[in-house]
Amino acid sequence: MRLAVALLLVATGTATADDKELDKATVVFARGDKLIKSDGKGKGETELATLPPKKGSGAESRVTVHALRTDAKGTVLLADLDHKWWWMPLDG
Repeated sequence: MRLAVALLLVATGTATADDKELDKATVVFARGDKLIKSDGKGKGETELATLPPKKGSGAESRVTVHALRTDAKGTVLLADLDHKWWWMPLDG
């Protein structure tokens, strides 16, 4: 019983710490043909960029986003689009 209470207290304390970290975080993700930036809780979405189209039409004309990466300072975004690397500066 004591172990269960201790685990509950640890899990509750961790959740509070994670919420504070989410307040500082920025998330970049792909939705359709757009790159979207939001805060760590998914609020305040803004469009960063429109992805380049493939040749063709319809859903097949969308590029596939394989990876999104930033440099250590978060000033440059690297995107693997259909196995070709693209980059863009971020406003920090």
